[in-house]
Amino acid sequence: MKNIFSIIFIIVISLFAFNFLGNLVAGDKSNAQEFALGLDNTAYFPSDGGLKFHCSDFEYFPIENCINDFSSHPDSSKGILYSGNSQLHGINQPELGLNSTSKILYQSFKKNSANRRLVTLSIPNMNLQEQLVLNVYVATKIPLSHLIISASFDNTRETSIRESILPALKDPRVISILNNLKFGKKIVKTYGEKDNAGNDLSVEQDNLQQRVEKYLDLKLANFWPAWDMRTRLRFRSIVETYQLRNRIFGITPNSIRKKIPARYEDNLAALIDLIEFAKDNNLKVIFYSPPIRGDQSLPYELEQFSDYKTDVKQIVETAGYNFFDFQDIVPAEYWGFVDNTNSNTGNKEIDFMHFQGKGHEFLADELIRSINSLNWLD
Repeated sequence: MKNIFSIIFIIVISLFAFNFLGNLVAGDKSNAQEFALGLDNTAYFPSDGGLKFHCSDFEYFPIENCINDFSSHPDSSKGILYSGNSQLHGINQPELGLNSTSKILYQSFKKNSANRRLVTLSIPNMNLQEQLVLNVYVATKIPLSHLIISASFDNTRETSIRESILPALKDPRVISILNNLKFGKKIVKTYGEKDNAGNDLSVEQDNLQQRVEKYLDLKLANFWPAWDMRTRLRFRSIVETYQLRNRIFGITPNSIRKKIPARYEDNLAALIDLIEFAKDNNLKVIFYSPPIRGDQSLPYELEQFSDYKTDVKQIVETAGYNFFDFQDIVPAEYWGFVDNTNSNTGNKEIDFMHFQGKGHEFLADELIRSINSLNWLD
């Protein structure tokens, strides 16, 4: 009897804590993109007269909006898919003006290429495994002709497919394509939907278990608002834990970020698959190593950073595609800080990834110059 009361007590306390925390984050109107960028940056997802062309995942700035709005273009339109991390949507010191590489490229293609339209997908810290999944997913929804792939050394330190991307792995066509790719097959095996017995559910989109779970989720959310906040609560918990770790160990943006060998190899394997997929589907590809501020010591072991660029260059160019190193494209005066102060040092926290709207003009101009020099859109 004593054990039963203990269990009930733990359940009641847990529910109370979950309800309290759920209600706490419910009042937070900032989205995951904004929260991840820091106070001195904003997430900018431009549109064209209400037509969405810059999206993210299946939760924030949903990818389906860009796919659906693409149908508003003429039937002959082909998509140019541009994917990368938060550098594509993060604007530092937004009070100085909102502009983005994505917006400039979209306007340029619209003006100069009547049948080409840009679609951009950007997610904080998106790794190459996630880029593979999303590029394949979009290719099954809209007619693509070109890919622009941006991936930094930082992103090879990330791994796994985050929950907000997993809906792509419910699509039978995506599953089929990935299963025909060497590393893609591993992604399906690891992250494809499973039931409690470990059986694959990805080929059966509307089974009884999924319908019951969807129904219960909806009813619980209506009855108990905190339940609907669990995704936001989970995200906030991860971020707060990450920040606590940084404070405990004195980690700052200037701390050296070393290669994590297993993750690095997985991400390069995913890039090889993405290049193979592009080749099989007659897609033209530009891959670039993105800008990083040059007025500070780089937060990498320089040899590892150089090796990364060499490795991806070889993968891309061996397939007959184009690699560009845009490391020094954005001048120092157009970079900034993440937040006002760093909790470890008391100084402003350097931002190595995001720059001002004016900095996006430099990157976009260089991309357009490179595209024109290659006659890439012909």
